Amino acid sequence: MTGTYNGATANAAAYESGTLTGNVPANAFQQPILLGYTDDYDSGPNASTTVRLAYLFGAGVTPSLFRELDVKLDDGNPGTGVVRATVSEANVGEATVGGEDFGASSAVTWSADSGPACVTNANTATAIWNVDSDNTTCNAVFLY
Repeated sequence: MTGTYNGATANAAAYESGTLTGNVPANAFQQPILLGYTDDYDSGPNASTTVRLAYLFGAGVTPSLFRELDVKLDDGNPGTGVVRATVSEANVGEATVGGEDFGASSAVTWSADSGPACVTNANTATAIWNVDSDNTTCNAVFLY
């Protein structure tokens, strides 16, 4: 990662509006990446989430690219392991650990209004990355 970043404190509004440009690094699609606490990720067949420290890969990425990344770094399943898909509707929980609720906006979550689903059968044992989707508002997290 090259460049100089001042590490400005992020909140959902700043992340959403793009005002973090220059303050945080961007992914290859010029969307800001983020390290923070979130519960807005696919929890697989357990259908519950825990607030975890997570690296958000940033939007601008299609599900097929996230699937390849998940296969290379983890298990290829969007609802298990350390690489997970973000969810279509925000869960509640970040604020309970003193964090910012990034899922309250589309900073972390994605919407079907923006294109086809990023994950098929999300939050189930049969969840898969929707590689036929061209939705570029998808996001994924690496859980710590």
